[in-house]
Amino acid sequence: MPLPNKKLTIYDIKRIIKENDLNCYESNFAPMTLDYYGRTLKDFAVIKESDTTYLVFAPIYNSGQRKGFTQQLFSTETNTLKTIYFQQI
Repeated sequence: MPLPNKKLTIYDIKRIIKENDLNCYESNFAPMTLDYYGRTLKDFAVIKESDTTYLVFAPIYNSGQRKGFTQQLFSTETNTLKTIYFQQI
C-alpha cells in the first residue's frame, strides 16, 4: 500500500496489480501485451482522481499510428483496474 500522500505511478500500479491479480496483470502490463499495443510503461499517464481512485490511460498503436486509448480506473481500496469508456467519464 502506498504512503497516504504519495501519488501512485504506473510502476506502482503495475506492481500492485501483479501482486493481487495475475490475470489483470497479463492483460494490461505483461511485456507481450505492451508490445501488441505498441506501447511501453512510459506511455501510460496516471491522474489522481481522489484519495483512493486513479485514472490510468495510454494510447493504443497499430503499425506506428495511434488508433485509440485505453482508459481504466485503479482503486487503492480494492487494488483493481476497471475499464471505463468515454460515455462513463
